[in-house]
Amino acid sequence: MGSTENERMLEFMNSIKNPEEAKAQKMAEEFTEEATVAELRHEVDELKVLVHGMWMLMKDKGYEYSELDSKLDLASKLSTRTDYADDVKCPSCGRGLQTMEKYIFKKMCYYCGYEKTQNPFQKYDAIDLSKPAPEEAEAIEKAEAEAQAELDAAKEVLNTTFEPYDVTKDLNFDDQEEN
Repeated sequence: MGSTENERMLEFMNSIKNPEEAKAQKMAEEFTEEATVAELRHEVDELKVLVHGMWMLMKDKGYEYSELDSKLDLASKLSTRTDYADDVKCPSCGRGLQTMEKYIFKKMCYYCGYEKTQNPFQKYDAIDLSKPAPEEAEAIEKAEAEAQAELDAAKEVLNTTFEPYDVTKDLNFDDQEEN
């Protein structure tokens, strides 16, 4: 039984015990979700205004729409690529830097403590645009092969017959009775 099934079963059992409390809890969760969505919409709106302001600044500096269009096309192509270098090495000890979830654009070396603010688009700099993007179909075929292997292993386990463990054979009770 998966964790979501367990959660649903627990939720159902709690709703049977106290339907009013379950209803109030569900309303509180919905209110929290709506508040989160509203907050995210506000942040997206702020980003739209920020990007528009940055474009206006760039236009004042002499950039043309055609330049923006070509860069947007390139950025769109890069965003679909999977062959970028996301592994950043620590300049202090040479080990991999880890992303810090609570701090945007921060990476930290858990071994020596080195911290770095990293541009999120820097990972695309190592992509060789003269080479074609790797095929997604290969990754899907590999995932399907792994899933099939896992399914075959599960079928093998299910096909084995279960025999209960007999403690009397293990402790040799029959041998002691003969003496």
